[in-house]
Amino acid sequence: MASLEQALWSTAAVVFYLPVANGSILYLELVYGEYTVVARTIGFTPLRDAGIGLLVGSVLAASLVAFARVPVGERMFRALRTRQGAWSRGMGLAVGAIGEEMLFRAVLQPLLGLLPTVGLFALVHPPWRRDLWPWPLTAVVTGLALGACFATTGAVLAGVVAQLVVGWTSWYLIDRACAAGPAGGRP
Repeated sequence: MASLEQALWSTAAVVFYLPVANGSILYLELVYGEYTVVARTIGFTPLRDAGIGLLVGSVLAASLVAFARVPVGERMFRALRTRQGAWSRGMGLAVGAIGEEMLFRAVLQPLLGLLPTVGLFALVHPPWRRDLWPWPLTAVVTGLALGACFATTGAVLAGVVAQLVVGWTSWYLIDRACAAGPAGGRP
């Protein structure tokens, strides 16, 4: 059953986020032209932008590690548990990071501005369980950091890299919280 659940999560991420990314690219191409697609995706200084994303992602990841040490954070990460394997996680994180950054940063942030885009980003990260109530708050902080990456670089590459760092750290924290057993335990 676990492998079926893994396949469903991977498929859901691809089915949802690939059209989001492709639709964002199509919008940029039709409205602004090819130059804007390149400028807002990989940008013109990709090594610098990837480095910025790595730095921002590391700071956000360190904040998540600290948050996971308090009971409310540990409960949140335990509530996010799924049975995804490494392939499902990698596929979901990569496609999700690209899709979210293309939509929220490359398309919406130039149209709406940073704060409205951060608000929308938080709204699409709802707490579907009571223990997840801090999740939208982490999305606000993350959205501000990713929006600042886009504002600084003009491209989504830094945000994608930062999301990948944050995503893999989150999976580590989810596994750690679940391995700890009942609330308050440590592995």
